[in-house]
Amino acid sequence: MTKRLILNGLVMGGLLIVAAAILKFAEHAALITADMSARGGQVAIGLALAVYANLMPKRMALGRHLTALRAGGWAFVLAGLAYAALWAFAPLSLAWPASIAAVGAALGICLIFTVWACTARTRNPSPR
Repeated sequence: MTKRLILNGLVMGGLLIVAAAILKFAEHAALITADMSARGGQVAIGLALAVYANLMPKRMALGRHLTALRAGGWAFVLAGLAYAALWAFAPLSLAWPASIAAVGAALGICLIFTVWACTARTRNPSPR
């Protein structure tokens, strides 16, 4: 499982580098503006966040820990899609703070569920 996670991370990082290189090439070839290149890079980051967050709940966990992974996964998928949409369509003066707020809200949700999962006591502890 660890090798697969590392491979997924390397592939995602490689795709982000390829996307950045394509956007920079298109900018230097005067096919797109510098603003569009920057926006494209941020959209790619938001989509990568959504893809990676979709893999979060696929890890092995039980009970409340699985619930925390699922809640965090959903929160970060929605935050990644919001991040990408804001950078694609919102004015730059709004895109930066709103995209950071979306990811910050997802982080807050993830932290709340993590604390809930880790501090919960079981009602019927196993007799060991």
